[in-house]
Amino acid sequence: MKLLKKLLIFLIVIVVILGAGVIVVSNMTPATLGLADTPLVSGKTLREMDLADVKIKEILRLIKDVASPDEEKILVNSPDNETEEPKAEAKFEKSSITSTTEGEEPNYLDIVSTTVTYDKEYLLQYEDTTLAFIFNKIIEQGSEEASSVEDDAVKFLCDMDASLSVFTLTKSSTESETRTVIGIKTASFVEDIENALGALKSFITIPERIYVVSYLTVTADTNGKLVSTHKKITINDSDNALSSAIFTVLANQISGGGGDDSEKTVNEYIGDALEHLISNMGKIGTADVDADKVVTGNKLLGPNGLENHKVNLITNTE
Repeated sequence: MKLLKKLLIFLIVIVVILGAGVIVVSNMTPATLGLADTPLVSGKTLREMDLADVKIKEILRLIKDVASPDEEKILVNSPDNETEEPKAEAKFEKSSITSTTEGEEPNYLDIVSTTVTYDKEYLLQYEDTTLAFIFNKIIEQGSEEASSVEDDAVKFLCDMDASLSVFTLTKSSTESETRTVIGIKTASFVEDIENALGALKSFITIPERIYVVSYLTVTADTNGKLVSTHKKITINDSDNALSSAIFTVLANQISGGGGDDSEKTVNEYIGDALEHLISNMGKIGTADVDADKVVTGNKLLGPNGLENHKVNLITNTE
């Protein structure tokens, strides 16, 4: 996240010092000020990030938009941890990641590296808010042990000092879509930005988090695996020219990333992480079950296991 810090410090300092100082300068662009072709992030310039011809005052507005996330709008369908924790733990009671010590939570990080197995084949229905809780626990535990996270896409999320705030699955007559909100904590570089601004730091407030909001079209194949396709990705769930620069920074954290379409690169990585985790938890599908949710027949893997705000998983057995 050092590159993201560098980008924000550069833009904020340039905009606030120049924009606050002279009205004429605030109507100029990085190109007219001779700043457009200065290498900034992994050799990329403001011109390459489509910010060269954006007026300084407009960049300031964009930064203020990033600095003022509308959490009421962004965090729709966020899980209540007190409600979701017992639901999540109940799903893993008969699984290979059940905690052996009473009172301790399951080691959710094991979902990254191993296939979760059960004593029998069950059909378990997960609400999307429960999945959000589980995914966030994986990132939370993975952030503490980042070096041990084996999957590159999941490790990318763990390395961001982030939290998974929302996971929503919606299904219409034509397609299924996920909306995933990842909150990136800014605490590690707020002090650096304020120090760089000095007396001008009152011109802008840095939020506790900025939010990456991922939209993916999803289905499931005949093996019960989630298949995701890039649809849209934003910062703070709004269209903002500064988003391109931020995604350029994030894409450069990905091996082989940083190409022409950084938004797609980042969003596909988020999709890869979701696919990997759900695959290790079970197979998407439907089946007949008995009173204990043990599969008795008519097993069908595929998109029929995706419902509005719910995912049906047939568990793996030892």
